[in-house]
Amino acid sequence: MILVSLGSFALGRLSALESAPTQTIQEKAIVHEAISANIQSGMFVASKTGTKYYFPWCGVARNIKDGSKVWFVSVEEAKSAGYTPGNCKGLN
Repeated sequence: MILVSLGSFALGRLSALESAPTQTIQEKAIVHEAISANIQSGMFVASKTGTKYYFPWCGVARNIKDGSKVWFVSVEEAKSAGYTPGNCKGLN
C-alpha cells in the first residue's frame, strides 16, 4: 500500500514536470513574437526625464514607469528629440 502511494505520488510529480516546459516554451514564443513585432515596427522607448533611448525589452526600459515613457518609431526620431542610444545590446 505504501509503495502504491509513493508510486502514485511520483507519477503525479512527473506529469507536472512534463507540463511545465510546455508553458515555458509558450511564454518564450509570446515574448519572441512581441520582440519581432517591435523590431518590425521600429519602436524605441525613452524616459521623459532621461537622455537615452532603448529597445522596449531592455532591462532599463522595463524599469521606466508607464506614465514616463516616450515612444519613437525610429532611431532618427529619437535622436532628433535629443536622445542618445542607451546601454542596450544592438543599439550601440
